[in-house]
Amino acid sequence: MSDIKKPYSVRPYVFDKGYLLSVAVTLFIFFLGFKWTLLGIFWIPVVINPFIYVFLLIAWIYYNYIWLRMALYLPSTMLGIKRTYNALGVKLSLPKCFYLTLCKANKIRKEDITLKRQDEYVKVLASTFTKPAVMVNFKRGEAHQLSTAIFIHIRHKVMELHRALIPYMVPTFIVILLLTPLFVFLPAYNYSFLAEKLNHTPPLMSFTMYILILPVKIVWVFKMLSLLAMNVVSPLLVMPATDLFAAYAKETNLKVQLKKRHTLSFDALMACVMIFTSLAFYISILANILL
Repeated sequence: MSDIKKPYSVRPYVFDKGYLLSVAVTLFIFFLGFKWTLLGIFWIPVVINPFIYVFLLIAWIYYNYIWLRMALYLPSTMLGIKRTYNALGVKLSLPKCFYLTLCKANKIRKEDITLKRQDEYVKVLASTFTKPAVMVNFKRGEAHQLSTAIFIHIRHKVMELHRALIPYMVPTFIVILLLTPLFVFLPAYNYSFLAEKLNHTPPLMSFTMYILILPVKIVWVFKMLSLLAMNVVSPLLVMPATDLFAAYAKETNLKVQLKKRHTLSFDALMACVMIFTSLAFYISILANILL
């Protein structure tokens, strides 16, 4: 029985070793970047003008959002690339797979943005195979056309994939809503800390600064949790979509250009630099404590 005709089950993918490793690394990057952001607030000097201080805090949060959103895509993208190439009969070494991840992670992130902007359910279904197509060097426009063609060919199977994920997506969204206020009001980032940090500032002014920062904090935490959930849940769709894409390519003798020159993404490189920078910082702190 071909992959196209096999009944879909989420369970084999949930317990896939590659998926579990991807989730573990994604969670590690999330908590690493989250703690890095909170600790960075302690480093921001308290300037005379409170509005400049608020601006610096917001700028710091936004800077970390930029690299962390990209970093969260690295493990799931690497998993998708390795699985796609393996399904097409090409074995990738770990360095080569990581290199392709740095080249394509930003394109994969943009595909998620495009998917979120779709206003019709059918268009979402038709975009199911866009990521695997982009991973094997199709241009974004060609990838969308190919994905639509595969969807038309096996639309009932695609609908089965999406229906199977609904029980996972709804609880995930509820968890995000519950965790957002809990993370926003962590002891390391609440009003009492700000008031203590700005003990020379009138209470009303420090409270006003806290209120100005609060919406930014809420949005930042919600978006970070959403990106985390996206890169935990989406592989459960991308992995079977990859198998179907490879099966379709073999059945139709689809010409895939696996050997192509790639360009490293600056966003992905910056994310890697920040991951290793923050990790080195924590290791140095731990070494100082132990020694």
